[in-house]
Amino acid sequence: MHCFVVAWNLPEEFRDRLEGSLATSTDIYATLDTSSLWSRQEGRLSVASIQSSPAHHGARCYRSIDSNGFTLVDGVCVDLQGEFSAFDAAQLTQHWSRIPASVDGQFILVRGQQEPAELEIITDSLGVLPLYYAKAGSGWVFSNSVQVLKNLLVLNEPDPLGTASYLSIGWSVANSTLVRGIECLPGGQHWRWRAAQDQPRRDTYFGRGNLARTGQSRLPPDAVAELGRTLLDTVRPLGALGEIESPITAGKDSRLMAALLVKAGVPAMYFATGSEGEPDMDMGRQFAGRFQLPFRTAYDNQSATDAEWEDAVWRLVKQTDGMSTLAHVCTALRGDDQLSARRVHLYGAGGEIGRANFFQRKALYYLLPTGHAGAKRALRDLMVSYRRNLVRPEAEALATRYLDQFVDRMHDDGFASSELEALFYMEERVHRWAGNNFRQITSRRDVFTPYCTRAYAVASFSIPLLYRYADHIHYELLGYLDRDMQQFPLEVPWYPQRPLPLTVQLLTRYYEQTRIARLVCRMRNRIQRPKVAPSRHNERAVWLERFLPGLRERVLDQSSSPLWDYVDRPRLEHLLDPDTPAVERYRSQPSLFDTLTLFHYGLACAPQPVLRRTSGEGVPVTSQAHSSTRI
Repeated sequence: MHCFVVAWNLPEEFRDRLEGSLATSTDIYATLDTSSLWSRQEGRLSVASIQSSPAHHGARCYRSIDSNGFTLVDGVCVDLQGEFSAFDAAQLTQHWSRIPASVDGQFILVRGQQEPAELEIITDSLGVLPLYYAKAGSGWVFSNSVQVLKNLLVLNEPDPLGTASYLSIGWSVANSTLVRGIECLPGGQHWRWRAAQDQPRRDTYFGRGNLARTGQSRLPPDAVAELGRTLLDTVRPLGALGEIESPITAGKDSRLMAALLVKAGVPAMYFATGSEGEPDMDMGRQFAGRFQLPFRTAYDNQSATDAEWEDAVWRLVKQTDGMSTLAHVCTALRGDDQLSARRVHLYGAGGEIGRANFFQRKALYYLLPTGHAGAKRALRDLMVSYRRNLVRPEAEALATRYLDQFVDRMHDDGFASSELEALFYMEERVHRWAGNNFRQITSRRDVFTPYCTRAYAVASFSIPLLYRYADHIHYELLGYLDRDMQQFPLEVPWYPQRPLPLTVQLLTRYYEQTRIARLVCRMRNRIQRPKVAPSRHNERAVWLERFLPGLRERVLDQSSSPLWDYVDRPRLEHLLDPDTPAVERYRSQPSLFDTLTLFHYGLACAPQPVLRRTSGEGVPVTSQAHSSTRI
């Protein structure tokens, strides 16, 4: 775990608050070691950093310091050539000229030096690991924690677009956060300041321009082999970071990650999360048994005490700066090992970039072209329509305006409307939603996904939409890595990998989505009731009903909150009323949880007082254990 703040040309009024703003992060992340707090300030460069203890972070080296400069790293960075340890800041310093071309993963890299004065910041190719920044006069301030920037620069107002889109869509879109004045750096960026520059040189080393849009056929065998080798080179270095844990579910993303780890010779513990009876549990256990993989189950802690639930709620809100929904509170409950040796957790986020069916559009979408206006309408219907019951019209209009602008920019950049789903998923769902969800566990584990890498993204956009719908990349890669794993049963079987049979199956699915097919299914279910597996939505509904009185009081007591400019108060009061049938809350679950998250964030992350340095009898910001060095 590593938390830092770095600034270029920081105004004098904020300099003596630098360490104090970072020290508050120890109240949020239990693994941070207060004795590791370090800072430097002189000229245009200001930096402070705090990390977990060596017993926790193991082989990782988060910062490298010399008399003239420093290098900071957060996340998981791997060298694709295998020539150096890219999770070691000292080795990154030695090979800095090769970066970012030779590395991949989910990471933040910072390099600063005094003579000549320079600052460089590099984000991972898709911007999954979030780095936040704010302007202070002519200065720039960066941190991997919004709360640190809030405390340092005293920023308190909600951001209109970030708040409106969070309530309307489920995450803060574009580069917005929940705080006005604080933004998230895009992915694939390399920003540099030199000498007397106030503005950075901004280079995009990976972006839309790198995505092939001319693919007309399935991946040829040599392209499959090259992609397979690249992904193996990406996961192979993970073994040096400690224990690896990887999910095994009933789906294709976890199946491919398991094949990569086995083929690369990286030992791992495989797991399934949920409740007994869920397909992920049953099929994960069967797959692990068939291929003799170590396997464990991780059950959601529904029997936690009230105090444990309360602690999990506040921890989740604080560690994700309010940008991960309280619907994920069970993840925060699985924190009993947070002080043990750091692990690497593999995550399937990004897999749908190459699968093209994440948003579950009607099957005909993959067969018929969509015009500009149709693309806008489809995106609004997909992302906003089922959440609008708690959002004020003005807030919804902000979100839908952004969605329209996204489609306009996509077309201006030469993308066809058929690419909308994959592009929106990669640039929005992965960059912002998945990136925030990473932070639910990054205090105690590193999180890594092989799908949020340049090689996978480029390959995904190089094949036609029809093949993406058939999970073509997953199918071919599994065949290259392990044919037996490819053929092992899945909850949703493989689609045909040839155009004609695939088209027939898409038309069949289109029929299944029609009204007459739904009526037939409903009649059949009345005659013979289908088996109902435990549902995450049902478990969350139980939690919601259990804590409803306290939630109602906590939210409605905030009568002067600026969030009421975005939230439909009468509707929220109705849903939180104990006399309202629970089924109404169940139907509004996503938007209700998001709304509750924002009100909890407003309470949990109010500005904290930051002590200033004093030269006389006053109390210093840090104890003697906190080293502070002047360049």
